[in-house]
Amino acid sequence: MQFLYLALVFIFLPNIAFAYIDPGSLSIILQVLGSFFVAILVFFRTIKFYLLEFYFKIFPAKKKKNNIKR
Repeated sequence: MQFLYLALVFIFLPNIAFAYIDPGSLSIILQVLGSFFVAILVFFRTIKFYLLEFYFKIFPAKKKKNNIKR
């Protein structure tokens, strides 16, 4: 109920703010988002290689055909 009251106050009683976003702030936000996505890609790639190594330990004959390098 408190959330609804707060939302209605913000909708019907807006304050005018004379503010801007610094261009440097936008570049920092973009760098954080970009590094977050790169970290996720590296994380899943590492998991993929661990799973492949485990698979090739179980079935070593298939490694010669695929020739996967790290």
